[in-house]
Amino acid sequence: MSSHQEEANNKVPVTFSKALSREVVIDCVIETIMRMMLLSAGATAGQLMLSESGRLRVLARAESKPDIAVAFGAAIQGAPFVSTITQAVARSGHAVTLDTAAEAAQMFASPEPCNPLPSSVFCLPLLIKHRLVAVLYLENDHTEKAFPADKRAPIELLASQMALAIENACLSQILHDEDRQRYVTERQSSDLQFELTQASRITAIGELVSSIIHEMSQPLSAIDASSGAALRWLQRDAPDVDEATVSLEKVRTCTVRAKAIIDRLRELNRQSQIPFKSFDINAAVREVILVSRARIDKLGVNIAYEDASVEHPVFGNRVQVQQVIENLIANALEAMADTTDRARVIQISSAHSDSGVVISVSDSGPGIAPGWEDSVFRPFTTTKPQAMGMGLSICKRIVEAHGGTMWIEKIDPHGLRFSFTLEAT
Repeated sequence: MSSHQEEANNKVPVTFSKALSREVVIDCVIETIMRMMLLSAGATAGQLMLSESGRLRVLARAESKPDIAVAFGAAIQGAPFVSTITQAVARSGHAVTLDTAAEAAQMFASPEPCNPLPSSVFCLPLLIKHRLVAVLYLENDHTEKAFPADKRAPIELLASQMALAIENACLSQILHDEDRQRYVTERQSSDLQFELTQASRITAIGELVSSIIHEMSQPLSAIDASSGAALRWLQRDAPDVDEATVSLEKVRTCTVRAKAIIDRLRELNRQSQIPFKSFDINAAVREVILVSRARIDKLGVNIAYEDASVEHPVFGNRVQVQQVIENLIANALEAMADTTDRARVIQISSAHSDSGVVISVSDSGPGIAPGWEDSVFRPFTTTKPQAMGMGLSICKRIVEAHGGTMWIEKIDPHGLRFSFTLEAT
């Protein structure tokens, strides 16, 4: 071997090492290996195969045409022969050199026709501490003994470095894929969270709107009914000023209640704390009965209010608690609207208990259908065609905001009782 050729061969490991050290992307590592190996060995074609779970997978092929072209994931022509050689090298862990086509034919004894066998072959295992990482296959179609020892030596010297570069690049690719999948998953999770947040906001807005409608509808309906009654009393041939005054007083009371509801909503909008103070629950209930009297009389309902004259001071927001009472009375009236075979009665009571003051509203209606007990306080749950199913949900939230509890009981043989607790003062 000439001194010039020996110097060139000695430069191969250094040049190749520098080239590999700059690459971490698997495709770049493969392309660098294939180009450098074909150039340094003088091969006309080559193939790199990765060892995976005892099997070889083609990473790329390279051909001199005359420029070197690398095709990823493609095998070179004569694949059955190449597979035989690479499998033998993978099993033995030793390099194989074939100097002539005759030697290749002797190794590849196949009855099936195939492409012309190469004139020279060099196949090398790429190992890391005796562990197979990949197999490098090189061939020359034109020249016998194209891979002498002086050409094989620098390639064999670089075998472990090629194996390490391939393994690191594969690991980097796995981590990259995992990061990308994690990013995609996190992005999907973030998008889903955003959608859920938006849906939650929309639901909250809808619930707030429904709550406002529900809370305002009752005093507005009472204002409408009482103002209409006042007009009728005044439009009579002999105007009854006293009755009109009573109706207008109800209008004034309902207007005050509507204003209080609006003020409370403004407070919620400013995120201010709802003022709690001590008040007589029985006096608050009497006011609600007065406001609801027109509907009560229209349906011919009798109200039985136990201990109405006894003071039961509780701690909370008077308007909110009155909203609970008003909703419960309205539900009782609706429940008894179709009752004709017995007296229509609403019983209201307040009594001290270990948990505070218990307020109950009972009716003599048909009760509740089996299976509805657990869902009656859920938002948008209702058996009434024209109702939104917000009333009892709002009641329960108000009671819980006061630190109390609310529950439902069936009454034998007919009726239903709603009860809730408030803190006694």
